[in-house]
Amino acid sequence: MKEKLSPSGCILLVILFVIIYIGGLWLSAYTTTHLWAWFVVSTFGVPALSMRAAMGINILITHFVFNPNSATKESKHDSSWDALATFAGAALGTNLLILVMGYLVHVL
Repeated sequence: MKEKLSPSGCILLVILFVIIYIGGLWLSAYTTTHLWAWFVVSTFGVPALSMRAAMGINILITHFVFNPNSATKESKHDSSWDALATFAGAALGTNLLILVMGYLVHVL
């Protein structure tokens, strides 16, 4: 059974969502700039990406590959906090894993 959030709980949930979203956007751009520098700049001799350009490219790619049908399916989370934890894992954990794997490929 899903819990009912109080108004203050809803506000807190929205604030945390925004903070995690911005953190994920920054981390995604950070990851992109490093992967670009490690693999594209050294291979093709193109200029490095700025954080701003990397954020824009990431937003553009997300726009093209986002599937709204998958976002509207019934949630299987027990609570809103579980959904937030899943979102945080996707927004932050995935980028950290990609950065670590890219670094390992870069140095090995």
